[in-house]
Amino acid sequence: KKTWRQTTLLSFQIVGIVYGQLSTAPLYVFGTMRAEDLVSEEVVYELFSFIFWTLTIISLVKYASIVLKADDEGEGGTVALYSLLCRNAKVGLLPCDTSANEVMLYEERSCSKIKSDSRARRAIEKHKICHYLILFLALFGSCMTIGDAVLTPALSVYSASTGVQRSLTDILKDIYVPVPSACVILVGLFMLQQYGSEAMFADLGHFSKKSIKAAYISKNLTAQDFNHLSQSMPSRCKHVYIVLSLLSSAVGSQATITACFSIINQCLALNCFPRVKVIHTSKTINGQIYIPDVNWLLMIFSLTVTVGFRDIVKIGNATGLAIICGMLVTTSLMSLIIALYWEKNLSVSACFLVCFGFLEAAYLSACLLQFHKGAWYLVVLLAMSMTIMLSWHYGTMKKYEFDLQNKVSTEWLIDISPGLGISRVPGIGFIYTDIVAGIPAFFSHFITNLPAFHQVLILVSFKSIPVPYVPESERYLIGRIKPKDYKIYRCIVRSGYCDHIRDTGDFEEKIIRSIGEFISIEQNDVESMVSPDERMIVIGNSALDGNALVPRNEVESCMGQNQVNNESQISPVDDTLESKKRKKVCVRKELLELIDARESGSAYFLGQSHLVVRDGTNFLKRFLIMVYRFSEKNCREPPVALKIPHAALVEVGMIPDYATYDET
Repeated sequence: KKTWRQTTLLSFQIVGIVYGQLSTAPLYVFGTMRAEDLVSEEVVYELFSFIFWTLTIISLVKYASIVLKADDEGEGGTVALYSLLCRNAKVGLLPCDTSANEVMLYEERSCSKIKSDSRARRAIEKHKICHYLILFLALFGSCMTIGDAVLTPALSVYSASTGVQRSLTDILKDIYVPVPSACVILVGLFMLQQYGSEAMFADLGHFSKKSIKAAYISKNLTAQDFNHLSQSMPSRCKHVYIVLSLLSSAVGSQATITACFSIINQCLALNCFPRVKVIHTSKTINGQIYIPDVNWLLMIFSLTVTVGFRDIVKIGNATGLAIICGMLVTTSLMSLIIALYWEKNLSVSACFLVCFGFLEAAYLSACLLQFHKGAWYLVVLLAMSMTIMLSWHYGTMKKYEFDLQNKVSTEWLIDISPGLGISRVPGIGFIYTDIVAGIPAFFSHFITNLPAFHQVLILVSFKSIPVPYVPESERYLIGRIKPKDYKIYRCIVRSGYCDHIRDTGDFEEKIIRSIGEFISIEQNDVESMVSPDERMIVIGNSALDGNALVPRNEVESCMGQNQVNNESQISPVDDTLESKKRKKVCVRKELLELIDARESGSAYFLGQSHLVVRDGTNFLKRFLIMVYRFSEKNCREPPVALKIPHAALVEVGMIPDYATYDET
């Protein structure tokens, strides 16, 4: 439990990144109001009162007091809320959630804490349209964050630049121009992102809820009040404050840019965004990331807004619409969290939805009235980003379904081997595939045309599950594809939406070590030696015993019971061999063969596939496939994303087979 001193320190650190954007709102709130409406001081104070109570009700009551409690292990945002719903109700639509028999779900809680069944949960799980609606809300909220990251830097910097011009009218009347100055500041702001400019602030995931509330009440709310009141200061006192506003505008802009990077990184893990490069700007804090491609796109769109509109009111209308839409999405998802995750009465959930939804709907109607005055630009950004996300999700789903339908059984490999005269070559072959059962179609195609494969084969599957982080000791599920003499293993690598498992250079080495540990443990399980079923084990669990190996269809229920000891470590293959001298001869022999194969080198097998649209497909599906193919062509290639050495890569194409596939 944190002391009051620790809470005070964290509260001070929070002011920058968490409330940076909120604190700079005074730069443009009054600027977006028409001057002819400010007829008297009384009107100004009425507007201030309206702003004050909006901040109190929305920011303090809703976010700091209620929404903050729905964090996902310290992670926030629409994706975190969506992951909570996926874990507490069967609403997932992602490729890793399509088949209960093939998905290795990670359960944070034990089976004794499974949520009780309710009428609301049954209704949502039963109707597929609810699943699509919840995913749409999560992606819609993510798009609003992206739109906010485009508009807020332009609005903050341009409003501050305009204020400087007003303050220095007599000095720089014919020299200082707001638009060029704002563009220069924006370019500098986005160029600094690659150096991790957000590192001056602590990461949100390292804060406590108590410190965030304390920061808002004691610092942020008071600062906002005085900032808004300072708008009525005499002109001779404004020079210092307006110059400082140029610096504070960068703080508020940084908050939205950082949030955009985080939300896109989460969407990447959920297969809802094209593959882009993610760079960690801090070696100590996980959440500080930089995405170059997204950063430059944000800069281009921000410059377009600044140069195109040249009007604080128009940019403010678009920004306001983005913020209000994001609030409505949060309110909608939170009402489901209250009913399904917190298991409160439906009346409590409905009360939350009605109270805050009605207030935010009033703000939304006001923003929509200004649609023709700049708010339309947000709709353009929304259409672009939403199309990219939906098309990528749709294309990924169709590829996964094709791989699932065209996989071959392990018996096929056993039956065909004698007839083809398959040769085994030294080394380890890593076969990357999305399916977690059977043999992928591209590898069967490879074996048919070239009857040879490596001494040891490892089928590697990456599965993103709806949690922010998966402990290292629970990440790898290892199994064997019988018969034992073939030395074919399966490794399912589980990761959360905030994990980065490929950032280390010893990823394949960890898999090999896990297989070495699996070989040692498997030998002690008599049932696994006689069972023909493919069996999986969570490597690293110190509680594993002879009954730890279970059939694939029992993995889901077993995971909740076999909790992993975080202090357990996976020893290297060599240490495993040397430290356990009493192993049976067959175990020692298999471990030696694994070591020899590792020293002989590795090869990586990837399937190369393309989606082709059939004649007669409706326009919407044809359009989504076309956008997906365009995104796939221009994003990072799978070997680059997986950091596979080019010299050891083997790509197997099955274009004729894939060309016959389409969802009509």
